[in-house]
Amino acid sequence: FYLFFFHILFFLFLWSYWQTVFTELLPIPDR
Repeated sequence: FYLFFFHILFFLFLWSYWQTVFTELLPIPDR
């Protein structure tokens, strides 16, 4: 159970980091 929780946290952290990098690489044009 603990390992599962750790994986979820890690996944969330990775997703957040990836989104930030992706946004920096490809900035969304604001209208």
